[in-house]
Amino acid sequence: MLPFACRSDAVLGSLTPSYYPPSLTGLRGSHPGSNTHSHARAWAGKSDWGSTTKLDNVYDLIVVGGGISGLAAAYFYQQKHGKDKKVLILDNHDDFGGHAKRNEHTIDGELRIGYGGSQSIVEPKHASKAVHALFQDIGVDTGRFNTAYNKDFYKRHNLGAVTYFNKATFGQDKIVKHPYCNYPNYIEGMIMHSKLSNDAAVQQVPLSDKGKQQLLRVLNGGLHAIDVPKEQLKDYIRANSYFDYLKNTLGVDDPAILKMARNSSLDWASSGTDVMSIAKAKSTGAMGFKPKSVYDEDNPYIYHFPDGNAGVARALVKKMVPKIAVGRNAEELVLSKFNYDELDKSSNAVRIRLNSTVVNVKHGGNPNDSSEVFVNYINDNKSHQVKGKNVVMACYNMMIPHIVSDLPAEQYAALRLQTKAPLQYSSIGLKNWRAFKEMEMGVDPFVRRKYKKIYL
Repeated sequence: MLPFACRSDAVLGSLTPSYYPPSLTGLRGSHPGSNTHSHARAWAGKSDWGSTTKLDNVYDLIVVGGGISGLAAAYFYQQKHGKDKKVLILDNHDDFGGHAKRNEHTIDGELRIGYGGSQSIVEPKHASKAVHALFQDIGVDTGRFNTAYNKDFYKRHNLGAVTYFNKATFGQDKIVKHPYCNYPNYIEGMIMHSKLSNDAAVQQVPLSDKGKQQLLRVLNGGLHAIDVPKEQLKDYIRANSYFDYLKNTLGVDDPAILKMARNSSLDWASSGTDVMSIAKAKSTGAMGFKPKSVYDEDNPYIYHFPDGNAGVARALVKKMVPKIAVGRNAEELVLSKFNYDELDKSSNAVRIRLNSTVVNVKHGGNPNDSSEVFVNYINDNKSHQVKGKNVVMACYNMMIPHIVSDLPAEQYAALRLQTKAPLQYSSIGLKNWRAFKEMEMGVDPFVRRKYKKIYL
């Protein structure tokens, strides 16, 4: 039995007024130290965290994870049960938002805002009534993007998508523009402005004549190149390898082409296309296939704030912790500085406690009785335990089997099957972007008509 000390958590998660993670540089998101205790629990099986302080506060709801799902869980709980209900949100990172992170940089004395995680509100027009009601309540007006988003930026500047070929692999460093296609790609409308045909684009690629022929064959390929009856095609592409399709159907054997094809879906999938079926490769927009669900005319890729979905997370936090910033809606909050010292004040109905890694969640008595749940977490390398009447696990799901001690066996096994692919964004401050303009290279400048203090 671990020793316990009992005290209030009135000032436990207090932060200084100077605490402001959006302005930090270096590795953000899962920053150094954020996974130290979770890795010790999951990888090393650590269970002895030393003397534990038992906090006497009892919360109506404890939420494990301060990303958008965790913030939304707290919001919906209060909406259903009353704004006076006490909620504690615990997160192992130094900022809220989870994958939706905000990055701020000061360049030549001016503020530049960018996203350091999830960028866009995907298909808002297809969202549920609950999501639409949430957006309205927290002040996210998706209709504003129709005029606030600078839709003609790429067309005005004749910018297009490009591929960089490096010298180590292809014998020379070269940037090649993408060929014209009849659909916009990830960045709204960007790829539309290329006037190159597939053949003209391929001729610029630093490959042998044989390699160019094979690349052109892939770009001009597609399901029409597969010689099977139409009624059998659906089952065929599910059962057969994309790489077999490249090698056997299209006759590709050039290692450089296969390498390009293998890496062509890494931004959409957690593996190379060499282990995908044709159907899977097609759905992720592998080389030679039109990306599926990348672009939707009814939901164009314009629904993102300068800080990406951090704008949504900040609007949620503002709704539950009103004193944290000044702003009546998400648009006004874009340029509003948040006072992080307001997050975990004892006077708040909703408290957000950062730098707090949950290492154990268990029912107090009968596992079927959810009226009493104990949550152990590490803050400042010290162990604490807090009690809640209800708990929502809104953290990285693969960690749940390691920290929920009485999880049903079937659920435990299913959660252990999850995987996560690493993803890194790099934000670089530039005094000008003339080099990109001269090369007609598409960039993601976050230019907005109203927001002048944004990238580029």
